[in-house]
Amino acid sequence: MYLWFAVATVSAALFRSGAVTAIAGFLSWASFAVYLTDYGARWVGFDPWAPPVMAVVIVALVRFTGADRARHLAYLLAVGWLAWLYTLHEDIRMALAFVLCGMAAFVAVSLPPLRGLAFIRTAGAAPAFYAFLVAAVGLLLLNIEHDEGWPLVVVGMATLAMAVLAIALQGRDNGAVRYLAYATFAAEVFYLASVTVGSILGTSSLFLLSGLLVAIVAWVVIRLEGRFGARSTEVTE
Repeated sequence: MYLWFAVATVSAALFRSGAVTAIAGFLSWASFAVYLTDYGARWVGFDPWAPPVMAVVIVALVRFTGADRARHLAYLLAVGWLAWLYTLHEDIRMALAFVLCGMAAFVAVSLPPLRGLAFIRTAGAAPAFYAFLVAAVGLLLLNIEHDEGWPLVVVGMATLAMAVLAIALQGRDNGAVRYLAYATFAAEVFYLASVTVGSILGTSSLFLLSGLLVAIVAWVVIRLEGRFGARSTEVTE
């Protein structure tokens, strides 16, 4: 598999072929699948380092050949590799690292000066979307680990706040981030409803808090959508 990937990489570079770049991307996934078939949730030798290295190679090929859609194969491979790393230890600190590093990367590519760099700008929606996706995966893992008490409240409020932050920073220009943030917010509200239903006081408190929070967020989203529309009109004019 490594030999096939190497040959595809060299061929894509020599002929500047977007199609062969996509083939190299699929071969990177295939090689990782072979490793998982052989070893599963075990770190054996240096092979586990191959997926992130291949992802970097694919991104470089995408920049060179112009095969923009193939970049998603590299980003998804990196996200899948991170998720596999978590299965090795199932350490809550790793899930927290996903959230912090993912949101840090998301904010970095959403604000000047990184957002104005040609490397980030020409990559389109992918950098911000996949950075937020890593943070969302971390938040999912934290929600699974903390399903009661104050830890549940803290994780739930953090999830909702990060979803709103994502909409504020990238909602106007990045539809993928916007919809992922909406889905994250909605899923978190439903999850909180499901784990707190059990007592009249808990259920009523949840719906009161959720109603107030949804009302606030709805007002914020309406204002943001209005601002997005106004800016789009100005650009058109």
